Amino acid sequence: MKSILRHVLVAVVGTGVIASAQAQEDYPNRAVRVLVGYAPGGAADVHARVIAAGLEKELGQPFVVENRQGAAGVLAAQFLKSSPADGYTLMVATSGAMAIPQNFGKLPYDPLHDFVPVAQAIANDLVLIVNNKSPATNFDEFVQMVNGENGRYSYGVSGRGSITHVAGERLKQEFDIDMQVVPYRGDSMAFADTLGGSIPSSFVAMPSVAQAVKAGQVRALFVTGSKRLTPFPDVPTLAELGRPDFVMSSWIALFAPAGTPAPVVEKLSAAVGRIMSDPELVDRLESTGARVEYRDQPTFDKFFRQEVDSFARIIRDARVTVE
Repeated sequence: MKSILRHVLVAVVGTGVIASAQAQEDYPNRAVRVLVGYAPGGAADVHARVIAAGLEKELGQPFVVENRQGAAGVLAAQFLKSSPADGYTLMVATSGAMAIPQNFGKLPYDPLHDFVPVAQAIANDLVLIVNNKSPATNFDEFVQMVNGENGRYSYGVSGRGSITHVAGERLKQEFDIDMQVVPYRGDSMAFADTLGGSIPSSFVAMPSVAQAVKAGQVRALFVTGSKRLTPFPDVPTLAELGRPDFVMSSWIALFAPAGTPAPVVEKLSAAVGRIMSDPELVDRLESTGARVEYRDQPTFDKFFRQEVDSFARIIRDARVTVE
């Protein structure tokens, strides 16, 4: 009797393993939800839609973007953590949600253990923009203007604890200037108020404001990349302004809940690689000020862990707080 039960159990388990393997082989066989932790119109949202459209084309099922903005991407990441680890809920995340916020207190998730870094797709340099009526036409004039405001000058960012907030506080320390941070719920909102004159300046990702900079609607004073962006040859880097170590970019990457089957993760990572190797897409993205920077799953997993440590050092050294 025991022998019969053992054979039945082995058969049942074996059938389950085969079914599971078959399900992974067929992935995806229905629509996939793609979370974005920022408002529509910002760089993260735009690039999430590029990635989702590419995955839909590559894998043959709808990849539907869902904006769950708030807390610099933390709300969306919290939702991802609670989602089934089956590959049908993913998140296009930035360093602002995954590599930074644990430095500001307890999180409802552990970025290093609750998620699988699937692949990096894009890197976005940051840019300081000012309203066109600003008297500052370059960074030296900006510093002089801010110093003349005696601590009353303000700048917008895409949320407290975001990468733009970290960059702004680091800027204050390294150039000995005093500005008041104004947090928004995304780049697009900070940009809109800078354009309208409600706030004099903002630190945002370049792709969020690229068209406005090209059109002369706002003025870009510098970018935070290691070199000038090709579409914006007149915008200097902070390295050129005397801070060669001030290089900071916001990456755009795909994450899944921890426990997502490895074959599903590998399939998604390879698909992102194919999307990002399309020359036409590369040209289109780079024309907006973005940089295609693909890292596959193992490479991005290692890089991601290094980024968590790197941002911890930057935040400590710049004494950034969210209080």
